[in-house]
Amino acid sequence: MKQRKVDIRVPSWLIWILAAIILWGLWGAFTAQATKHHDALGVVAGAVIIEGLVMLPFASKAWTARSWPLLAVSLFGLAAYACFFQAVKAAGSSSVVVAMGATYPIVTYVIALLFLHETLNWKAALGIALAVSGTFLLSSASSIAH
Repeated sequence: MKQRKVDIRVPSWLIWILAAIILWGLWGAFTAQATKHHDALGVVAGAVIIEGLVMLPFASKAWTARSWPLLAVSLFGLAAYACFFQAVKAAGSSSVVVAMGATYPIVTYVIALLFLHETLNWKAALGIALAVSGTFLLSSASSIAH
């Protein structure tokens, strides 16, 4: 009897997003420590400088794109980063803040509904409801919510 060779191919996007999830998890775990003895904006400034130096070799490729989307991504991302670290510093813990911050795709989806005329199907509506209720349950069970 001849054995069949099973060809299991993992899509490259799946590998990349799994890596991102692990890295975000590590990032989230260290945010409370980073803001414990430093001002939140100082942490953001330090992170941006270090990230900028690491990414500098790739900067020329970014500038070939249209400039306004790059500027918008940079400014909104930087402002979100600053608000996020300030929230972690104020809370003194990163677990609930990271979980709540991870619901940002809801805002993206609402903006897409309003301005890009995407449609809301029942699966997306259920996902949004579960994300909001899960965040509420997590934050109400946490000691930092009080």
